[in-house]
Order: sequence, then C-alpha cells, then structure tokens
Amino acid sequence: MNNSVHQKLADAALRLEATIPEIESALNVANAPSVSLGVIHEGSVIFRKSIGLRDVNADLEATSETSYHIASCSKVITATALGILVAEGKVFWDDPIRKHPPSFNPTEDPRIGAQATVIDACRHTTGLANILFQGPNGALIHREDHIPLVNALPTSDHDGQRFRECWFYSSGAFGLLALVTEAASGMKYSDFLRQRVLAPLVMTQTHLNEDDVETNDNLAHPYVQMTDGEWSKINNHITTDKNSPFLSSAGIRNSVDDLLAFLAAVMNRFDIEKGLDHPQPLLNEVLESPLREGWYRTTIPTGALGLTSYNAFHDDDSATRAKQLIGHQSEPRTLYGHNGIANGSLATVYCFPSSHTAIVVLGNAAEAGDAPESISQILIQAVFDLKPHVDLVPLLRQQRERCLKTHDDMVGDWKQGRDVSKYTGSAQDLIGSYLGLDTCRISITASDTAEAGLP
Repeated sequence: MNNSVHQKLADAALRLEATIPEIESALNVANAPSVSLGVIHEGSVIFRKSIGLRDVNADLEATSETSYHIASCSKVITATALGILVAEGKVFWDDPIRKHPPSFNPTEDPRIGAQATVIDACRHTTGLANILFQGPNGALIHREDHIPLVNALPTSDHDGQRFRECWFYSSGAFGLLALVTEAASGMKYSDFLRQRVLAPLVMTQTHLNEDDVETNDNLAHPYVQMTDGEWSKINNHITTDKNSPFLSSAGIRNSVDDLLAFLAAVMNRFDIEKGLDHPQPLLNEVLESPLREGWYRTTIPTGALGLTSYNAFHDDDSATRAKQLIGHQSEPRTLYGHNGIANGSLATVYCFPSSHTAIVVLGNAAEAGDAPESISQILIQAVFDLKPHVDLVPLLRQQRERCLKTHDDMVGDWKQGRDVSKYTGSAQDLIGSYLGLDTCRISITASDTAEAGLP
C-alpha cells in the first residue's frame, strides 16, 4: 500500500471516528439497546464500533463478534448460494422455479407457475403477496407447508394481476429459492451454506439453527421496550434450519465481522465477474430493475436509500426531500444493499464495489425509526466525505414520529371499525373446520366441559 492510499484510509478512519457522538444520538433517538457496526474502505477494514448492551438483563456489552438477527439481509447470503450453483451450471437464473420444486403453482394466476423464474423470485416480480411465516407465540409454519401457502397467496390488486407488472416484495416467494438450492445441490440449505459459504470465509459467528444459537455466548438478544421503560427480551426462536424457506429469506444470525468478510468476498467476486464474457446479471447496469439477486441497486444522491427500511421516504414534499439526501453536491456513487427488519432486530448492509467499500450496521431493537439505516448513512457521509453534511439525527426523529403516528392511526381505525357487540347467534353455527391459504386450520368443536367459550 503506497503512502497516498495509506493517508487516504487514515483520513477516512478519522472522519468515521468523529461520527461517534452523532451515532450515539441516533441510537438514543431510535431507542435501541445496542448497535454494532463496521466499515471496509479500499478493501481494508478501517473502522469497527459497538455501542450499548447485547444483553440488557446481564449488562453485557456488544462487540463486532456479537451475533445479531439480520432478518431480510439473509437474502443477500441466499443470493450468493444461488450464484455458486449458477456458476457450476446446476441452476440458471432463467430456470422456471417449478423446475426445482415442481409443486409450485399459484392458483390465482397460472402464468406464475408456468413462467416465473429464479430471477423473478430474486427481484420480487412474481406478483405473489408477502406473508407472515409465524403463528401464535412466534411458531413458524412447517417447511412442507411453504409451497401450499405460497400457491394460495393473492397475486393481484385493484390494478389487476401483478406478475412482472411491478415490483412487489415477497419473502414467501424468495423463500422458494432455498428449495431451489436444495433441489439443485442435493444438500440441505443450511448444510450448503456452511460448506460453500461460511467455511471458506471463516464466518464463525453466523448461525443457522437452534443449536448454533443456544451454544453461543455472544448473542444480541432482540428486545422491545415496554410502556414503563423496561426492556423485554423477545424469544422468537426463528433461527432454525427446520424451515429453510424462512431461514433463507429472514432467519439468519450474523456478526459485523462475519458480514464484513462476506461483503469483501462479494466485492472481490464482482471484480472477477467484470472480466467474464457472461457475468452474473447483478453486474448488468443496462437492466432497469433496481432489485436483482437479493440486493437493491441505487446511485446516491437518491431518495431510494433505505428502500426496505423503516426510514424509507414517505414525504411528498420534493423540495424538503432533496435537502435531506446525502451527497447531493458530491459525485454519484452506485451501491448495492439491503435492510433487515424483524421483531426486535434491525440490520443494514451496503457495498460500493467501485471503491471496495462496505458498511454493516446491526441493532437489537425494532422500535419506531431505524437506527442502523440512519447510522449507515452517517458512515457513508463520513467515509466518502460527502458534501454538504446532512444532519441525519433530526430526520430520524421525524421518521420515528411518523412511525408512531402511523401506529396510532392504525389502532384508532381498528377500534373505530371493530364490532364489540355480544354474539347473538347459535354457538352450533360456529362448529366446523376452517382452512385459510391451504395451510392454517382452525377447528371449533362443542364441549360441555370447556373452561372458556362464548359469553
């Protein structure tokens, strides 16, 4: 490394260090127990920082090795697994999805089963609705129920069928890619990740099942803050290889150190692919879709930064919005990224392949306002010395207030519209078995000994 590059990295590291007070302010505004973050620039790790507690009850501090639930950032790791299989000729991006799980056949639009490809699932253009994978007490649906559930999902809205007509985010459709991976590799999804991704990159703090989580002594527990100010730990049990579709789309746990190693490998592969005659479509800048292979692509300055976070712009005042964009007086920079949102966890990952820059921010509370997304933008400003400097903490405060108002409005609408009158019909009329989305069944039976029932 020559002296000029060394000085450039040293200057960037100093700018990043100077952001710590701003990061602490963002953490206080968004109200989270901890964040852990790291930055690669010009191929070198130049900054790591952890603030706060990974375990509030035990007063344990977070570190760069602490494992957080990364939610939908799991998708970028799944995309890598698919890319490996594509490179080996075992899968093609334009393969019909049901070439691999043949029972995939959504009932509302037969075109989806016949025509939807692997790339459609990656870029969220199947038109399938998003779904909740969890039931009462956070219980996950069974793996074998995933395809029946996806097949029964709505595929249209008031504008008609959505297949390839628009971008419509669907973790359920993306989860099919775990089944594609298993069919093409002949291996369990989690085993394929361990052997082909985690082991080569020495990602020792990446967790894929319950045993990984239970035996780890450096976990960031997900939290929610109660109305009395106390933090309550969320035991969601969602990192499990018993449901590979959920694991692949939203279930992985990871650390800052592991994600930095992963993103460095992604950027190195990006350079290799640039020299190939037929690179992976992630590099095809002619394609208009901003979503591809589990990542979204955008160029700053842009309002699309944080596209899948709590902090996504919802302000129609374009003049105000323009002033809030980072880097609007600096040279454009193209990035690839993703956000993760789960019950008690938030995550943000970004990489800028042209400068071998990557940013990871992980948090262990999903309060109103997305601290990891705001902090990632603080870091982007600092590492590239973007102009003018935008104070992101007041903006985060506005976004937090908007989230809280949205919640209050939703609860208000629900209370206003719900029917609280006493049921006057016959209890016998309710007896039966009710099936929803070909997966969820509620059975109501009559009993003279039940402790609870209709009043």
